[in-house]
Amino acid sequence: MGGKAKQSQRTKNNVRPSSSGRSAELLNNVIKTDNVFGSLSPGKGLTGLFPTMAAGPLDQLASNEYTLAFKKLNKKDPITRTKALHELLELVKNSDIEDVVAALPNWAHFYLMLTIDSERKVREATQACHGAIVSRCGRRAGPHVRRLLPAWLLAQHDEYAPAQTLANNHLHATFPDHKLGDAITFCKSEIMALITDNLTGNAEAILNKKIDDPDERKLQVSRVISSSLRALDMFVSRLAPEHDQWLLEQLQALFSNSFWAIATHESHHVRAAWYTATGRLVERLGGALGAALGPLARALLAPGPARARAAAPRWAALLLLLHRVPDWHVWLKNKDLLVKRLIDTLENGGCGDASLLSNVLLPLLSKLPQELLTKQFYLTFFDAFFTGLQLKTILNSKSERHSWITNLSECLRYLSIQKHDFVIEVVAHVHRTWLEKIFALQDDTTRDHLIKISAHKMAGMVKYWIKQTAESTDDVYDKLIRNFWQNFGVTVVTQIENVPVEDEDISKLIHMHTLLFKALKAKSEPKKSIRFEDDVPNETETTLEAVEYEKNVLDSFEHSLKEFVSKACSAYFEYADKKQMSRSIFPPLLTIINEFESEDLFMGIARSYNTNTLYLFYDKVLRGWLASDTMRCKALAEIVFIISKYFNDEELESMYNSFQHLSPVAVEWCISLSLSYAQRSRGAGERWLRGDVVQQALVALCKRGDDEANRLLLTCLAQDNGGSSIPASTIQAIVSHVSQQLRLAVEGAGGGADGGAGGGADGGAAARRARFGAALAGALAQSPHAPLAHELLLALFLLNLTLLPKEDAEDAEGEGVEGGEGVEGGEGEAGERGAAAGWVSAGRWRELLRAWHGALCALAPPRRAPLLRAAAARVQARLRRSHDALDIPIIEHIVSICPYLVDFDNVTTDNSELIQITKQLLDIDITDSETAVLTYALRKDCVWGKLTCPIDDGDIYMKRVLEMADSNSTADLDASDVVAYVNKVVFRASYLKEIVTKCEELEGSLLDDEFFRLLFIDVLYDSVVVGSLCEVYTFMPFYAVLKQANDYLDCVTQEIIPTISEDNNNHIKNVLTQRSFKTGYYWAFTNAMYERKIAEIAKTEPSVKSDGTVVTEKENAESSGTDKETDKNAESDMSSAPITEVDTLMLDKIVGRNGFFHSLQAKTWSSADILRAQYLGAARCWYLCQRGAEPARSQHFARQVANSLARHCLDPIMDDYYKYDEKMFNDRDYSREPWSVISCHTSLIQLLNTLVDNSAWDLSAHEWDFINIVLCSVLSSLAKAPRLSCTKYASVARAALALLAAAAQFARGVPRESTRRAPPAHVAALPAEWRDIFAPDAFANVLALLLHVLESSPNYKLNVNQVTCLEALVRAAPVLSWELLPRALQRGAGALRRLAALASRALAQDTHHAYMFVAYRVLQLIAKPMVLEDVEKLRQLSERREREGDDDEETISLSLAQFYDALREPLADDRVSLSRTFGFLLQSVAVFSQSLLARGDLVHHYINSLSESGVVSAVLETALRHVPRALLADGAEPPAPSAPSHLALFAAEPALSLLDASAERALGAAACRSVYVCVRGAAGAARAHWSAGGARAAAALRRLVERAVAPLMLDEQLAHLRDHAHELEDADISVVRPSGGGASVICNAHVEERTIELRIELSAAHPLAPPLAQPPALPLAAHSHCVRLYLAYQNGWVVTALKMWMEMLRSRVQASPQCYICYCRLHPSSGKLPNVLCYTCNNRFHSQCLRKWFQTSKKSNCPLCRTVF
Repeated sequence: MGGKAKQSQRTKNNVRPSSSGRSAELLNNVIKTDNVFGSLSPGKGLTGLFPTMAAGPLDQLASNEYTLAFKKLNKKDPITRTKALHELLELVKNSDIEDVVAALPNWAHFYLMLTIDSERKVREATQACHGAIVSRCGRRAGPHVRRLLPAWLLAQHDEYAPAQTLANNHLHATFPDHKLGDAITFCKSEIMALITDNLTGNAEAILNKKIDDPDERKLQVSRVISSSLRALDMFVSRLAPEHDQWLLEQLQALFSNSFWAIATHESHHVRAAWYTATGRLVERLGGALGAALGPLARALLAPGPARARAAAPRWAALLLLLHRVPDWHVWLKNKDLLVKRLIDTLENGGCGDASLLSNVLLPLLSKLPQELLTKQFYLTFFDAFFTGLQLKTILNSKSERHSWITNLSECLRYLSIQKHDFVIEVVAHVHRTWLEKIFALQDDTTRDHLIKISAHKMAGMVKYWIKQTAESTDDVYDKLIRNFWQNFGVTVVTQIENVPVEDEDISKLIHMHTLLFKALKAKSEPKKSIRFEDDVPNETETTLEAVEYEKNVLDSFEHSLKEFVSKACSAYFEYADKKQMSRSIFPPLLTIINEFESEDLFMGIARSYNTNTLYLFYDKVLRGWLASDTMRCKALAEIVFIISKYFNDEELESMYNSFQHLSPVAVEWCISLSLSYAQRSRGAGERWLRGDVVQQALVALCKRGDDEANRLLLTCLAQDNGGSSIPASTIQAIVSHVSQQLRLAVEGAGGGADGGAGGGADGGAAARRARFGAALAGALAQSPHAPLAHELLLALFLLNLTLLPKEDAEDAEGEGVEGGEGVEGGEGEAGERGAAAGWVSAGRWRELLRAWHGALCALAPPRRAPLLRAAAARVQARLRRSHDALDIPIIEHIVSICPYLVDFDNVTTDNSELIQITKQLLDIDITDSETAVLTYALRKDCVWGKLTCPIDDGDIYMKRVLEMADSNSTADLDASDVVAYVNKVVFRASYLKEIVTKCEELEGSLLDDEFFRLLFIDVLYDSVVVGSLCEVYTFMPFYAVLKQANDYLDCVTQEIIPTISEDNNNHIKNVLTQRSFKTGYYWAFTNAMYERKIAEIAKTEPSVKSDGTVVTEKENAESSGTDKETDKNAESDMSSAPITEVDTLMLDKIVGRNGFFHSLQAKTWSSADILRAQYLGAARCWYLCQRGAEPARSQHFARQVANSLARHCLDPIMDDYYKYDEKMFNDRDYSREPWSVISCHTSLIQLLNTLVDNSAWDLSAHEWDFINIVLCSVLSSLAKAPRLSCTKYASVARAALALLAAAAQFARGVPRESTRRAPPAHVAALPAEWRDIFAPDAFANVLALLLHVLESSPNYKLNVNQVTCLEALVRAAPVLSWELLPRALQRGAGALRRLAALASRALAQDTHHAYMFVAYRVLQLIAKPMVLEDVEKLRQLSERREREGDDDEETISLSLAQFYDALREPLADDRVSLSRTFGFLLQSVAVFSQSLLARGDLVHHYINSLSESGVVSAVLETALRHVPRALLADGAEPPAPSAPSHLALFAAEPALSLLDASAERALGAAACRSVYVCVRGAAGAARAHWSAGGARAAAALRRLVERAVAPLMLDEQLAHLRDHAHELEDADISVVRPSGGGASVICNAHVEERTIELRIELSAAHPLAPPLAQPPALPLAAHSHCVRLYLAYQNGWVVTALKMWMEMLRSRVQASPQCYICYCRLHPSSGKLPNVLCYTCNNRFHSQCLRKWFQTSKKSNCPLCRTVF
């Protein structure tokens, strides 16, 4: 559109400049100059100095690179210029020196322009580049110095510090030392010409015309002027002296109006530079300036903005003018102008910089004419000082205040030495005003600082006057000194008399006077300043040294000061007496008295009360004050004792005797003050301390018990040298009272901690008493009264046992539960709880313990031993108090105190004291409880087959087990025995851990001692015993105690084992191995556990030897190999060949040792180890059972076992079994059999069970026959005489039922396993043999046991034998099959109805949940047979209806109906009915699970029966109360995902195990499963319950279904659809599962070459929200209604519903006639069936087809019969 053509891109190294470069002119555009540099004016050309300023091309001698670089410097953009300068710098550094020299003229052309550039980065780069060029050129730059040096001087004073620094460094590097002055002299004309031109109004002419911004241009002009003035200053100072006349001539051109106008420039930088330059001119030329002095003086005194930066050089120039020009006032029309400016400056605070006055005022005053120095002048002058002092700029700065006061004092001192009549008057006036001003300030910090520095300056001034008094002849200085102290005295006394009676005001005034007096007393110090290491000392700086005065001067000053202080103190005493306010005055006044203490001071005070001696002053004045209620205070007592230093012995004795009339509080003050060494060194004080008054006061202090009283008591005891001051009776009374208080604290804290009535100790008060008691005991321990500390230390120990440290308690007193006031008078729940529980902060508690420990260690060992025995007894008593629970925090608290019983700092090398204390602490006598626990633990392990003990080997615990077994005792562990035992073992473990940790902190290993190694071994043994009890005793109420103890013991051992050195580890292994093989039982398991833990730790941490070296893996492997070799060697006693030649006695000795066989049973770390241990154990028991038989039989059996050991063959046992009938298993009453038979049968059955589990496929036919025979025989014996509570019976029953489960499962799994591998013939025949021969008999016997349990009376309390039998029955019941039972049993005792009734009754009873588990297993057993029975009833009903042709609504009695009565009413949610709730839920799970087994028409009958029974609502209401709360919690939509463990509870059958420690968890699992099967089996009834329920209950049920039930049911539906989708012919199935839940099933059916879609929507709350079937918009839509009904109310499968829909769809289409127009049943486009009927031929046509026929044929006839429609 006629626009401007775009230019091409610029290329690199293009020498053609840009448009801006082409249009830029060189310095020709800057200024035009004359040939003579001294005359610069517009319109004239000058080429002498800057020939390159003329128009013309650049110097052609420069290389192309330099030419290009210089042309870039003309660019307008500062960034471009900066980059060009950096490129030029690199070019200078890297190019040849000749090229640099050739480029020097061009650089001189640009240097001035770049030096004054507006961009500071350009100026910095310019100076860097300039320095590099000059440095490279060296002397060859000489011809260009005249062109470079003027601009170089301007750069010296650039406002940008980096540029200024570079220019300065390069200038002094180029012209070192005096050469710079020579260079300046050489170039003086050029320099002066440039400066003159810049300062006379042409500064703007040299600026770059490219600067368009007015503000920027103005700033650059100011920068040029400032630099020029600074350059003038430097030029004048460096110019040689012989050129002064030349300089004066050049200055004539400079001194123009433009130059004088600079003094009023708006920039203070410019003004400061102007004052500096003119000051330099005055300093050099002085009066030679002539007429220029007039405008100069007027400019210096002209009014202007007050800026500190300009004020300092201004006054400096003015001083130079006064100094260098004696007749300076001649040049001023108004001589008072200087005084006016001076007063203004003072009133303005020195223009913001008080330090500038330091070097101005005194010289200025000395130069003022005498006619100006009048009295009024000085008054105005100092008033201006005080006016300036009020400014914030002075008051807010500490340095400013100091400078201002310093200037004031120097001027006042200067005035004092002047010979004027008014000097004394003015000085006194100024001094009074000075004091008034500093005391009147309101800000405390500012006032205090001003008082200090003012008093210091005043003191220096007075000392100076005192010194001048001796040197002068007149009395002026005496009058000045007298007026000085008079002013002080009047001011201070007036302030005291007029001070308000408020405590704050009095304290504030005394504080000010204290600062004043101290500052007056302080010595002069030299001025301190901070100087860095690399700072250059300033030669012109004057150092103020401390002024040293003669002694007579100092003495005179100090005497006057003391008199002044004495008067002030007297005024305060009088004010206190007058106002009766001693408590507000004397405490702060003590500081002054202590500082200026002297007899003269107190005599001055005494004389003010008309007393001539100090004692009279005390007796007449001070004693009355001490006795007075209004004047009594501790500070007054301190003043009395300070004055008493000047009493004689008689007066001092009288003073102490007068104390008996004082109040108790005053006596306490006197006691505290009398304890000082100065008072006690005099006999009167010592005697008074031993008197009755003091002893009574000490006892009263002890009873009072606050912190102050306790401190005073301790101080008295600490000062009691050798017991001479305090009698033993007094100390006994104190100790008795403190001990009594501590015992009360123990009782209160113990009651609160235990929850007893009346408990509730003040934790803070108890801590305070304990602190005092510990300190008191420590003081007594080192004194002759040490025996009294025993009672006190024992009470303290009890208190430490009782007080509970709390980490988050407040450490500070008065807060939380800590401290006196915070607890006694404080409020808050935390404080009340802390007081009630006896809490104390952990830090304070440890402090008390350390104090107690220190006092204990201070006792001599003989006196310490009884105390330690008593402390150990108290610890044991404290442990025995925990008779009903295990409180590990309490035990750890007790243990944490135990190390403080030992003096670890002085422990002996043999640890004798530590061992003795440990024995005393651990000697807890619980023999009966320990025996009971170990006995029942051993019985449990014998019953569960963990230990095989066929003989009585002398072990006391095994002997008791055999006695209980023979007597068929049903007794079991008692909770009291368990709690007592675990408290002891946990205490022992915790104590060992604490001691080991303590010794590690002291860099020692406690386990190096044999005693503590054995103690650790005992801890390992305890851990094994408690862990064994935890395995089975989960059904007992005390299981939580066992679990807690087991976890703690495990943690202790895990912490200690890694710290054991290799040598100690070997010692422990040796001991455990010896005990394992010698004793057996739990020592074998202890050894195995220790080896396992060592192996686990070795995997993660390297072992360490005692010498600190690390044990390598090879050494570990060798050690492990040695252990294994030991086991094999022991095993060889039974397996090696020499056994064939040993005699029977030797064989009996070998097999009669339990240790080896128990070690084998303990180290069952693999299946091979288990099989070997069980085989040897079974062979041993079988052999021992033959005792009394002929030796040949025993030897033959032993040889066979030895030959079969490697293969674990059963032949030796089977041969002996079939040969001798006394070993038969049938017809035995196991409750009456000897223990050897029980052990033999149990060990053999366990071996058979292990063989079936591990190698059943490889067992021979005769071994399987033997297994089946043994199993059936044992079960038959068990069924005939069921004694579940008997130990012997339980041992055999557990093993036999486990073998039944293993054999039955294997037999059932043979067909499935045979599909993977070929079985032996006897294994292949085993399932049929098992089904036909063994299973009926075995199952019948087990069912007899189940019936026995169901028929037995309910029992809440079970022993371990009963739990063992019931657990075995619950585990074995799932393998039973009701169909395999004998027919007689099925029709008799095992009839379905009878079993169901017994099970239902057991589940409805309030009994132990073990019976409910058995009943539930029975219902599971008969569920399928009962469904088949209902199916048979339906079949018979159907046949009868078909045979009789009767369609009446005859009902049948379904098997589910017998359970409805127990499930119709929901159970209340209370703890009493917990067991009934458990049975209710299990029964509901069984009923609905049975309904899910139905198929076909029985499903509908079950659904209708459940819906009509009303049990669904009851079941859901009851179950919802016990499902996990997280599943019912309200949440945002979509529902949050539930935990996988929660979902598993719904999907799986309840895990029924009596070894589950939590009955609540099992109840929750049953509730979850009940909800699922209820909703799954009766969806319609559940939906009705949901709809009819309340809003909250309905919402909770919906959330539960969405989170746990619906996902499982949808997964089940879709999995079934996936498995049966192939059954849907001519259909495509797709499934969509949204992230929010639910599912969509899309079925595309292909009918008549068309695709018809049906979408089934399953909601996220399926089945509460019924499924939706969305059919196509066709007449066929009506056929989808049945699909919705089927899915919603009949729990149908989706795939079945789709089959129904497709079948109905195809049937409808096939039944429809064909349209003879399109020859289709479904219209190709609309999909509709033929719907238009021809009434003549009765054929139907599609309406669309018929319409098209009419249109194309142009007729309305029927296509077939041609009849008109």
